[in-house]
Amino acid sequence: MGPPLAAEHKLARVMRELGYSCSSSSDSFKAVLQPFQGRISEQDVAEVLGLLAGTHRGLEPDALGLADTMRAALSINSNSNETASTWNVAVIMDGIKAALPSLNWQHVAEHLDYEGFSIPDAAGFSQLMAAWRRATSDTFPLAAIAGRVWNNAAGQLSLLAQAVSAPPDVLSWERTSKKIPPLEGMGQGKSPLGTPNQAWASLDLLAVLSQLAEVPALSAGVLELLRRGPASACPEVLAACVATLRSPTDTNWGVLERFVWGSVAAPLLFEGAASSSRNVLLQRLWQQRPAGLLQCMAEYLADRSGRAGELLDVLLEVKSVPAALDFAPPGLAVELAALASQRKLLELEKWLTARLSRDANSGMFMAATLTFLEIQLGGIIEGRLTPAPAAGGSRSSSSGGQGVSALSAESTTLFLRGLYTAGASVVPGLAAQLVRALELAKKAFPAAEAALAAAAASPLGGGAADSGLAATATGGAFPESIELEANSYFQKLYHERQPVEELVAQLKAFKVGTPHQQVVFACMVHNLFDEYRFFPNYPDPELDTTAALFGALLHHQLLTNITLGMALRHVLQALARPPGSKMFRFGLGAISQFKSELQLWPKFCERALAIPHLRTVDPVLCAHMERIVTTATADGTGENGDHSDLTGTTSNSSAADAAASAGSSSNHSSSNSKDSREPAVAAAASNNVSKAISSNAGSTTAAPGAPGATSQGKGAQGGSSGGGKAATAANGPQSSTLGAAPASNGSGSGAKAVAHRSIGNVEKGSSGGGSIDTNTGEAYRDMVSNALVAQQAASMALNDKPTQFERMTLNMTLNNETLDTAERKRSDTDTPNDVIADKVSFLMNNLTRDNAGVKCKELGPVILPKYTEWFANYLVVKRAAQEPNHHTTYIVMLDVLNSKDLVKTVLSTTYYYCKALLESDRAITQTNERTLIKQLGSWLGLLTFAKNKPVLAKDMDLKQLVADAYQRGRMIAVLPFVEKVLSGCKESKVFKATNPMIAGILSMLAEIHGMPRLKLNISFVIEMTFKTFEVQLADVCPSTSLRDLPRLQLHNPDFSALPEAKAPGGSLNAPLVPPGAPPALTPPPNLAAATR
Repeated sequence: MGPPLAAEHKLARVMRELGYSCSSSSDSFKAVLQPFQGRISEQDVAEVLGLLAGTHRGLEPDALGLADTMRAALSINSNSNETASTWNVAVIMDGIKAALPSLNWQHVAEHLDYEGFSIPDAAGFSQLMAAWRRATSDTFPLAAIAGRVWNNAAGQLSLLAQAVSAPPDVLSWERTSKKIPPLEGMGQGKSPLGTPNQAWASLDLLAVLSQLAEVPALSAGVLELLRRGPASACPEVLAACVATLRSPTDTNWGVLERFVWGSVAAPLLFEGAASSSRNVLLQRLWQQRPAGLLQCMAEYLADRSGRAGELLDVLLEVKSVPAALDFAPPGLAVELAALASQRKLLELEKWLTARLSRDANSGMFMAATLTFLEIQLGGIIEGRLTPAPAAGGSRSSSSGGQGVSALSAESTTLFLRGLYTAGASVVPGLAAQLVRALELAKKAFPAAEAALAAAAASPLGGGAADSGLAATATGGAFPESIELEANSYFQKLYHERQPVEELVAQLKAFKVGTPHQQVVFACMVHNLFDEYRFFPNYPDPELDTTAALFGALLHHQLLTNITLGMALRHVLQALARPPGSKMFRFGLGAISQFKSELQLWPKFCERALAIPHLRTVDPVLCAHMERIVTTATADGTGENGDHSDLTGTTSNSSAADAAASAGSSSNHSSSNSKDSREPAVAAAASNNVSKAISSNAGSTTAAPGAPGATSQGKGAQGGSSGGGKAATAANGPQSSTLGAAPASNGSGSGAKAVAHRSIGNVEKGSSGGGSIDTNTGEAYRDMVSNALVAQQAASMALNDKPTQFERMTLNMTLNNETLDTAERKRSDTDTPNDVIADKVSFLMNNLTRDNAGVKCKELGPVILPKYTEWFANYLVVKRAAQEPNHHTTYIVMLDVLNSKDLVKTVLSTTYYYCKALLESDRAITQTNERTLIKQLGSWLGLLTFAKNKPVLAKDMDLKQLVADAYQRGRMIAVLPFVEKVLSGCKESKVFKATNPMIAGILSMLAEIHGMPRLKLNISFVIEMTFKTFEVQLADVCPSTSLRDLPRLQLHNPDFSALPEAKAPGGSLNAPLVPPGAPPALTPPPNLAAATR
């Protein structure tokens, strides 16, 4: 008996060293097993199976003679080594069974996933199956090789490549857990389940191969396996099985699916001769996966123009032309509809109206229709295509190499009429394309010019003029003449002091006027919405004018559907801002204009009532909204606001309510329910402010307004480049004398009277006119500001959590003021035109990890090198900061673009915005601001640590950042940011816990974690940071670098307050640190002793 081997020696390794002779007899193999007695695991046996399959022949002899030494040590006769040419499977498996009678062979099969496993050929696979059958009577578990993707993906593919072609007596896939129903009735001797072993009917197999195909190194191997196997042997079964991998409506295909649909299914269905097998597959695909079939048609047609008629014939076979046209991709649907109308299979105008209405808020169908018209009409003009005959006419054969267009004069007129009626002329980015299509149509069909002109003059359908597309499109552009005309009306409003009522009357006429006037109306609404983000920079007079205009649009119900909901949401967001802020002033002024219409939108009232400070400022308005909510609840009319369709199929009020509710928490409670912990002093402060404001109601005196300051909006110098259109058309507003609406006769608050300024009433000298004294406005702001200070003092003294409304998501990151402000300071970079910006936005919206290579080929030439800085800013602000789920996709994109300048610019831009957010006062008080900080932290970690690159101290000293946050009471914002940055170390091979930089940070965090009165949320963040590095807090020696540093003592959000500060009757008169002021780092005398 030989001596036992060291633990690091494995059975398979010893067998390989000894060679085939170790299995020449039972005694020889028992001698091999003897040193491993009690130490053979399922993993060891799996490696033996892999050895048998991978080295079934041609095992290299031991050149160094180590095998002879080992045989001598194990007392194994070496004479048989010269004659053995392969493994004796029976001896090996019998020996293992005898040594391990209770071995779980199911687990052995699962352990075949080990590094180095590979099946070289069919003989090796047969050897593996023979060993399995000798070892156990159980069938080989298919789930072990096709139930998941292995860690050794290459080894799994080598095994599957042999398993799918093995005869059924070697391995049958009949018992696979998931497989497709048989394709009965194919005829021609074809099996309904494909190959004899039924492998290609297995959904498990195809699912795993689909995932393996996404691995770049294995993709070619997977596709080659399909080409030489099922693509020729059983293409129908392969196509039916692959089509079943995804849900019926999912057409987001991967590499394998795109290959099968495009290279196997499409030729079989659209090019092959009619056969029973083709018909069976076609019926199966249409019944189970119509979306996939239609997408396959669309991609087939994209590469083969002029063959749409053949695809229409295919749809006729399944007798589902109307259903197919309703759900086909836009490009395919348009062309098939044109052909179907020629054959009198479809009433084109009715279908087009319904499809345009259904897709009204995406614009995709409009864009596809215009592209189709341009291509077809261009072909007719150039002589490449001949016009189609009138509907029902005989389709003439082409001559001289000409094809036949899908368009006739009649169908072209119907398409253009439908587009104009649906509002394509008011959609930025599509208006110009529609004009081009009209001009092409006149050239292609000169005899139909009158009919085409009449189509272009078609009135817009309901809601088209102010559709969601017109009001929310960003990056698109109205024609320059329309922009100039729209801005001229704003000039009259802000410069020439045109009364708001006059402008609203013009807008009412424009909305139902000529197509040109409707486009101008849409442009003005779009510009007003686009300008919303710049309202905080408006001078007070211009802000009040804008609030009056905004509210008047709602009062006169000039907005519908999506734009109505957006307008209400903007008002809610403004009201949520602190009293005394410009945006709160705007919100209060706007809502005062449409108070009589609030009954239409009970959900809006419910959201508004959840704003705590609104009850203090205007209790009368809140009482009015409470009555509306109560009535709506009793009548049951307010129950479906959250579930209404926003596309215009519901009433305006419900659609608007739903849009206004978007982004809001679904479980807001009324602010009537006070927190039981709220002290009496806070309530007293609120009541005192309310009384003080009420006492000033109606006390305003007439005085001329002061000259307004120049707007600081983005577009303060005019033009049509984005912001500033509404409030500044030339050089910005100069001065204004604004009047106030009459003060409420005891029923309203003075705040409302101050905020509500009606231009028309003043200009016409109507009831109770007169100008607001600017001193009164300042007094109002001071009063509300003092109330806020009192409330904040009470809240901070109790270390209260954010109020419920602060946890609402009305002020989403998309409208974050800190990011907007920081972005405007970097506005000196080259900015692309709207067409390029549109293209970049489109490419980014459709970017995935799988298509990054294709998309980057389009994206790179557009942005590099001219717009590198602009794109870096766009990527960080609009994408990385707000789309954390797509961070890895954007990292892949940067890798594919492979531009060092771009990566460097993105990194510097990320540092810039991280610093801007970390220094923001809102980071301490607003959760959405901290969410932004954390998301940018994750992004920074992926750019640096995850790529084994450090965060340099010259760019951002993380250790100093933590120390500074500790001193200034900003750890609530900084530590989560640091934790997210360090999370990038998970993928790093360099930045582990032992790295000096990381060790220093962890040591400082350990010191903070041990401090008394540390808030639980800070402790949790520190523990999460240590978990990232799989290190225990107890294993890290805390630093001593912070203990001697002074820190903010009063109202420090990182630490629980001292008992003296929380006791009833405690003083609230301690000095507060105003936002933006240097922190008072020296503790007051009365607290100094308590901190020691």
